[in-house]
Amino acid sequence: MGVISEDAELADSGGRMSTTTSVDQMLDEVQPPTPTVRDYQAFWTTHARAGWTDAVLGEVRSWALRRLGLDVNVAADGEAISAGGDRRAEVMHRQAGKESGVRVRVWNTNGSGTFIVTILAVEDPTGGWILLQTESSDRAQRAAKPAVADAILGVVEFEDIVPLRATAQHVPRAALENLEALLGNPSRRLPVLVAAPIDGVDFDRWIRAVDKWTRHCAGIAHVFSLDPRSAELYRQRHGRRAVAAGTVRTYPARTDLDDPATDTAARWISAETLAGSDSAVARIVERFVRQHQQTHPVLLPPGVRSWSRAFDRFAAQRLRSAVTPTTSPLEDRVAARQATQTALRPAHPSPVVTPAKKTDKADLDTGELLATAERALDRLRAQLEVSERLREQHMTELRHVQEFLALPNLQDDALLELLDAATRVQPDSDAITRLLADNDSLRGRVETLEDLLVEEQIDAADILLERDRLDTLFAAKTREAAFLRGKVAEYDPASAYSWVDDETPSNPLGAPPGGWEGFLTDSRLAEHGLVFTGNPRTVKDIKSLDLDLGGLPSAWDALGTLAAYRQARLHGLWEGGVHAFCESGPADSFHVPPNKHARDESSATRKDSRLAGYRLLPVPKTVDPTGHVHMWSHFKPYSWSAHQKLRIHYHDQVTVDEKIYIGHVGQHLPSGSTDKVRR
Repeated sequence: MGVISEDAELADSGGRMSTTTSVDQMLDEVQPPTPTVRDYQAFWTTHARAGWTDAVLGEVRSWALRRLGLDVNVAADGEAISAGGDRRAEVMHRQAGKESGVRVRVWNTNGSGTFIVTILAVEDPTGGWILLQTESSDRAQRAAKPAVADAILGVVEFEDIVPLRATAQHVPRAALENLEALLGNPSRRLPVLVAAPIDGVDFDRWIRAVDKWTRHCAGIAHVFSLDPRSAELYRQRHGRRAVAAGTVRTYPARTDLDDPATDTAARWISAETLAGSDSAVARIVERFVRQHQQTHPVLLPPGVRSWSRAFDRFAAQRLRSAVTPTTSPLEDRVAARQATQTALRPAHPSPVVTPAKKTDKADLDTGELLATAERALDRLRAQLEVSERLREQHMTELRHVQEFLALPNLQDDALLELLDAATRVQPDSDAITRLLADNDSLRGRVETLEDLLVEEQIDAADILLERDRLDTLFAAKTREAAFLRGKVAEYDPASAYSWVDDETPSNPLGAPPGGWEGFLTDSRLAEHGLVFTGNPRTVKDIKSLDLDLGGLPSAWDALGTLAAYRQARLHGLWEGGVHAFCESGPADSFHVPPNKHARDESSATRKDSRLAGYRLLPVPKTVDPTGHVHMWSHFKPYSWSAHQKLRIHYHDQVTVDEKIYIGHVGQHLPSGSTDKVRR
């Protein structure tokens, strides 16, 4: 049993945070998705000195020998295969400029299927990175964290903003700001698990329990435990987004403590769940973190994908070389075959046996008999000489055949082996070539689909985050409406419940034009202070995509939102920005949902001068002397596909000259998410 279950005080006093959704409820209500990606994937960076990959490979070699019985030479390209063929390791090294990479892939087949562990490490002058992945041939079977992950973390200091550790880290009151900075860092890739103990419980015992619960999460999550003093200060600062005593809360990447979405997005594991056995709690925490990886994916640097695919191509080329029929000349193949055979012993001529002379007992004429015998002997000698010459000729021919065919002898076994090799069905070399070409084509299609999948996952994660933010806002507005209705009811009960939502406000621009040709030239835009300053060609490109005009009304609604926002500002009905207007503008003002608008670009896009340059769009020089301003705010009205999305970038000048300048109506500009996938 876990630490909490050993102490009744702990089990009874754990608090439940009613304002958030617990992971217990989430796991009960939603079936875990069937794994469609590698079960365990960890990406770490390092600034370690040159040669750190040698330390990593040393741990990999020890792990393969200890756990799999494979003696792998990790310093050179090659393979190691177990006697039964159920375990195999492959090592590949490559150099690319100042970067050197190594990939070790291990296959282990048992009764549950084949489990594949891939370790890809790349070293460069500033340090480098490592990618660890596991997968199972049975996609319903979860692959455990490889033990080598803990070993690698123990010999090289890897990091995700802060150093990674295989165990939970204590956060005292003095270090609380460091934890808060990590949670708010937009470059953080891994989720952060924060545990808070219960007052009166031995803290050393508590943090040992946290280590047990999170032992499967090394490398895929940061794990911290507050102590009672730091937990109390944390709750005072962050209220609903903090951690209740006796619970563990998970903060996903791309959320921070100032974001309302964190109220819902930061799931938590209750004290009741933590009261179970350590092994059961560890599996729940691991399952939760892995689900989190799928629902909140974070894009890896483009170099990771490039190196991974390069090694896949090297492995495919090795396969091609292994199955491609030889094209060496026949005489070279004959010489090579003969060189493998031992020298043949020369055949010795058989001795000639001279038949013995027979003596006739009959009383014949001796001279005549001798003459007859001599003539017969001469004939026999002549015949014997011919036979001996023929025998020598045939033996020479047989020796030539034996040597040419590189046979050890002319016995039945050797001849049958030769016959088997000669009559064995050989693969069609043309078919092999076509098969390999098809494999290369399919690999390219898979890579394209992987890129699309990553984009869709990123979009889905953004939608989930926006949904969480809207849920929080909706709950707050519902409470506010109930409070205000109650106050009105104190003075005028009839009016408090008389409001009826007849229909949503209409677009102040009216109905959209009949086609994209009149989209920018429509006079209603100028009447509402909307000025297009961008390139008309981008709108013409949209026309070729939006064949059914499905995106036109959505784009018109975005411009209608700007017109309604401008009216509200000019009439003193609104003081905030466009995004806040979409969230909670005046009830009678038209606007699109807030998930159709972005107040800013990501930090990755802002920091990249090339990507930021796409958003430096034209405006009149009365607005900016350079004639250009960065237009970060934009609408996201419509999508035709993962790569084809409509975007409208604008610059708000309502409070200056009562105008809104629209610098781009067209496809999604290259950004920190889409650009990395496509490169």
